[in-house]
Amino acid sequence: MDLPEKYFDMIFMSNILEHLNSREHVSQFLARAFQQLEQAGHLVVLGPNFRYTMKQYFDFADHNIIITHKSMVEFLIGAGFVPQTIVPRFLPYSFRSQRALLPGARYLTRLYLRFPPLWHLMGRQFLIVAIKP
Repeated sequence: MDLPEKYFDMIFMSNILEHLNSREHVSQFLARAFQQLEQAGHLVVLGPNFRYTMKQYFDFADHNIIITHKSMVEFLIGAGFVPQTIVPRFLPYSFRSQRALLPGARYLTRLYLRFPPLWHLMGRQFLIVAIKP
């Protein structure tokens, strides 16, 4: 299905861009998201931050490219977005692996999200909110 341009007021991407085959594909993907967003629409991007996951990043065989919060900002600016919020350490790398520091229990997740100092200790994924000017 081909959606018209400026169809969405918000797009959320979670743990997808590192699975694309190349940096060019990331740029193309973000350019398409830019087209699909209405003016002043928001793009929210969550993903593993290679800066804090170097040892585990390629434990997933389908992680193809390295992305950090800084390179993601460059990708977003290149696609025309204006980054508004940049959180280099937001969520733990995983809630499900045997190495996960934070179990997937809802109440623990709620507590974690309400206590940002934990983000700096446990966060391995970035969160970036950008706007289409």
